[in-house]
Amino acid sequence: MFKINKVDEKFLKASKEHIIIHNHIQLFQDLLAKESTDEWRHLLQQALGPFESDIRAHFELEEQVLFPAALTCLSSLEICDMVLKFQKEHGYFEKDLMMLQSRLSTETDEDLRAFLEQFLKQFREHALAETQQLYYLMDREKACQRLIKGIIIPA
Repeated sequence: MFKINKVDEKFLKASKEHIIIHNHIQLFQDLLAKESTDEWRHLLQQALGPFESDIRAHFELEEQVLFPAALTCLSSLEICDMVLKFQKEHGYFEKDLMMLQSRLSTETDEDLRAFLEQFLKQFREHALAETQQLYYLMDREKACQRLIKGIIIPA
């Protein structure tokens, strides 16, 4: 589970993005705690579809709203590098999810578990970095909040 350290993240809280993603991550953690059975594999397969859909929507929100707002309001080379890194990681996560889906029919449960554990570890690190670095800076900048609010709730 990822935690939020002293960051308000007004927009993400309002959109309930973290609740949605957190619930998926918790479901995967719960699955990893279960013994491997035919049902385990089936439950993993059932969990992947909605997660893929929600994570794509989440990445789209970040890439179409939050990242452009950060680049507009916090314009610096450091912010550009940060946004590019996060976008690249989004692509890796999407690729890994497709790989996990395809491995369901060929990999052992042990290999699937290891892949899922590594995926979740990297995903938590990514989410924590976004939260503590980029969104922290955006929350401190009133212009970012006004821009995001203007995009989401036009006047």
